[in-house]
Amino acid sequence: MPLTDGNVQISLVVPGHQANLMEKAIAGFLNLAESLSDEAVIYPAVDVGRALKGFRLRAELSQQELSEQLRRKLKGAKVKYAQRHVSEMESGKRRVTDEEAKALAAILNADIRVFLPGE
Repeated sequence: MPLTDGNVQISLVVPGHQANLMEKAIAGFLNLAESLSDEAVIYPAVDVGRALKGFRLRAELSQQELSEQLRRKLKGAKVKYAQRHVSEMESGKRRVTDEEAKALAAILNADIRVFLPGE
């Protein structure tokens, strides 16, 4: 919820044993953010598989349903997407290709960079 000064208040619930580590990470992030221009956008490193699963669950799709949507979106692809392909992407056993990232971003209404590690 935006505050009157243009800032946003964020609350986190973390296990007690990780509170100190989280505090240090946030402080480091804020120091980095202050050193960047106002136009800069920060995309932290993400675990592509975990991000994919999170976006899929947010969209209330099963792995099978997502694989069917991928199949339709990537009609000419060599891979005929099955539920196991989505499972392998989520578990990190299978890399998400650039084409798949573009399709996933469109299907899941997400930024493509979430699915492209190191981009």
